[in-house]
Amino acid sequence: MEWTDKDYWMFIILYGRNASTYKMGLGKSLIDLGRTNSDKKIRLDELGEDLFNLYQKRLANGLPQMGQLGKKTVVESKLDELKVGRITKENAITEIAKNAKVMVLEKFHNLDQHKIPRPFFTPSDDGRYLELGDSLFNVFADNQNKELVPELDSRWSLLEFGYSNAKKAESLEVGEDLEYVRNKEQRTNLTPLRPILEGYHQNTCFYCGEELFDPIHVDHVIPYTAIKHNEIWNLVLSHEFCN
Repeated sequence: MEWTDKDYWMFIILYGRNASTYKMGLGKSLIDLGRTNSDKKIRLDELGEDLFNLYQKRLANGLPQMGQLGKKTVVESKLDELKVGRITKENAITEIAKNAKVMVLEKFHNLDQHKIPRPFFTPSDDGRYLELGDSLFNVFADNQNKELVPELDSRWSLLEFGYSNAKKAESLEVGEDLEYVRNKEQRTNLTPLRPILEGYHQNTCFYCGEELFDPIHVDHVIPYTAIKHNEIWNLVLSHEFCN
């Protein structure tokens, strides 16, 4: 079976390794800026500004963007410094763009320690811009594959969920490639996880395999009473009557 460009995009976003949310931010920028740049190029300072704007809105939810306890991403740190007047907006954008080179541009196309064969972008030799690949336009041209945008947002929310619950949990573990949280015997409301899980379940009921429609339930495959946790791997979406 030959993978399509859409397959590669989905694997990177939904299943790629993530020590932070940077891949989600870059993915969002590639979609937004790729649709408006007719010359198929994104300047690095333009990318830095878009990431600045994305994270400024995203951080309004107060959730962490990194899985390492007690640490923040450069984007978070620069936005904090901007708030207290330690740096200017221009300085923040410059630092974010510079950091993106190391933190995400070099790693975005990695899948299981290998580079995908048709990259969605290639950094220019002078490092000043990204050359967008035909593979990106194959996936997102003419507003096709619109469902991939909410899937990216859901993956971003899933990472934030893992990172934020890790900070609250007494007994926990957060993996880079499969985020999950152990929080002793505390049971939480699972409804907010529904949009996060949709990208993984392709809008199908776990039990009957048919297309999902409201009301949709978030369910434990192994009953909560048996294992007493809400780890992501054990959660599925189902029809109300199948649950």
